[in-house]
Amino acid sequence: MHTDFERIPARLRNEIPGWLQEHRVTHYITLTTHDQSLSIDRMRNRLRQWDAHLNHALIGRNWQKRRDQRIWCFCFLESPDANPHWHILLRLDETPVAGRVPDTQLLEHHTRRIWAELSPAGTVDVQEIFGKTDLKLTNYVAKQLRSMAQCSSFVPPDEFQ
Repeated sequence: MHTDFERIPARLRNEIPGWLQEHRVTHYITLTTHDQSLSIDRMRNRLRQWDAHLNHALIGRNWQKRRDQRIWCFCFLESPDANPHWHILLRLDETPVAGRVPDTQLLEHHTRRIWAELSPAGTVDVQEIFGKTDLKLTNYVAKQLRSMAQCSSFVPPDEFQ
């Protein structure tokens, strides 16, 4: 089941930026397709595949059983009719359970490789975030979430679990 933007009350859409600032994020990723023919469902399916492949690459073969080690991400689809692309706020944990330190180069390498397989004409931008989630970034996300014309749906952190 996916989250339809239109079904979310305006009050909740306005509260999401504050909620995002309460969560630590290590990376901001943009995944573009350069394919206007993709429906929202096909874009969501592509994101689901990217999530699965990325978790497999970072965690290993049994990634589905290791829920405590999986990536945490909040994703939203922008411009689905003109230039569909995903904006992703992602956290790689540095917990003892996960046993890894966030590695931007490794994350970027796998993200580029996986997205190239899923969207050969697409592009990838990976930016590391240091410290608290940047206010400028949160304001950008907030602006998009408040506009139904720009943001049609989003994927909360636990949807692909």
